[in-house]
Order: sequence, then C-alpha cells, then structure tokens
Amino acid sequence: MIGYVGESGNSGTADYYLAQYALAPLVIDHSAKHPLVIGSYPTAAPVFPGNLKLIRDMGNGVLLLASKGTK
Repeated sequence: MIGYVGESGNSGTADYYLAQYALAPLVIDHSAKHPLVIGSYPTAAPVFPGNLKLIRDMGNGVLLLASKGTK
C-alpha cells in the first residue's frame, strides 16, 4: 500500500484514479499516513503535509515522498 496526495477538485480526483490504474497492483490510499507517498501536482505548486519529505521529483508534477521518520 502506498499513500497519495495531490491537487483538490475534479482534476485532482481524475489524477488519483489514473494513479491507481498506472500503479496497479499497488493499493493507492488517498492519505499521507504511509511510509511512501505519491504526490501529484501537474498544474499547481506542490503543497504537501509537513510530515513528508521529497525523495525524488519524477517530472510533470509527480513526486515521490516519504514520511520524515522513514530512512
């Protein structure tokens, strides 16, 4: 299971479902309470919860984040 954070609104919902499809068979939980979290910010500056740190910017608004307690 991996977490997911992203933009709000209709475009954000569509991006969430696309992430579920693209990352299957992983289970995508719309929550930041996981060791690894996918961030999706294709049209806005990324604003993610303070308990997460950036691991890698994959480009096109896709980020790999991790909980700050995770090495």
